[in-house]
Amino acid sequence: MSRLRYLTAGESHGPGLTAVLDGVPAGLRVDVAAVDAELGRRQRGHGRGARQSIEQDRVRVLGGVRHGRTTGAPLALFVANRDAANWGDVLAVEPPEEGGSAVEPVRVPRPGHADLGGALLYDLDDIRDVIERASARETAARVALGKALHVAARGVEGVGPGPIVERLRGQLGQRAGDVELVAEYLHDHDIACALAHPFFAVAAPLEPRHRRHLARLFPVWETRNGSRAAELNAPAAVYIDTHGGTGVAGSDDHAGVDIGRTWTQTPRAGDVREFLTHLREGRASAHGEQGSAAKWTHAALGLATGLWKTEGKTPAATLASAVLREMKTKGDQARFRKVGPGKFVAAK
Repeated sequence: MSRLRYLTAGESHGPGLTAVLDGVPAGLRVDVAAVDAELGRRQRGHGRGARQSIEQDRVRVLGGVRHGRTTGAPLALFVANRDAANWGDVLAVEPPEEGGSAVEPVRVPRPGHADLGGALLYDLDDIRDVIERASARETAARVALGKALHVAARGVEGVGPGPIVERLRGQLGQRAGDVELVAEYLHDHDIACALAHPFFAVAAPLEPRHRRHLARLFPVWETRNGSRAAELNAPAAVYIDTHGGTGVAGSDDHAGVDIGRTWTQTPRAGDVREFLTHLREGRASAHGEQGSAAKWTHAALGLATGLWKTEGKTPAATLASAVLREMKTKGDQARFRKVGPGKFVAAK
């Protein structure tokens, strides 16, 4: 499977927003209702403006899906702008008629936006062209595309909740006490898998003989991770490079802040099964940006927002207070340490 590529088009107050995703394998299930639900979720929440009372976002699939499954062609989605009807000829495609009154140009850039940079880059007399793209409205196209891809990924057999996963969990649970039986079951059923964190510190650290045995049982290892620091991933990467095997990428992103930083690349695959075959047979490699201690802390704080409840109106401040309380009460046993005003890192 080649690396996915996406692009969006459309203006904030134009007819609508279009998103195109290239590189999607054939045969993945797409649930339009789930995409619509995520678009509705985007419209709710703190800080939403009056625009959300106008729009009722629904996605329209323009291409790449037939009978609920991807075809392998680029996936094209469209989200209409209801507010476009209120803007008349401001964003008309055709030039104004000769002698007609042109729309008043925008000359003053908004602070904190891309207006000034865009106007200078494209030598514009009217900043409206930049304003319409450098807009929060454009994120609706990204949400639609992201959720469509998320739903497609969950449509892969063995991914996400469902009877297949429950059966697999039960079978592996019965063999949990014997790693050889686990490996035998996975290989006998052609289930693609990768060994994660083989050098992770545990109560009884793995010795070289243990790793050699694991490498024979599981030839595919996670060697690159978008959340864990590069130095934590290096031992596994060096082992695969020197002893043989296949390295793939992972995320460890339980807070939803680093998804997509790393990816596993294989030769072109026509569908999911072919991609997994490439993975099982070692035709794969890990790519992307690795994590760091700072990113791990970011993820930990992201998780913390679901662990610490508060009635306050400033989540960032109340979260920082919760971290400080832990540091005060637990001392050296706290999970964080302060490095600056409002800045924390994971304690080593």
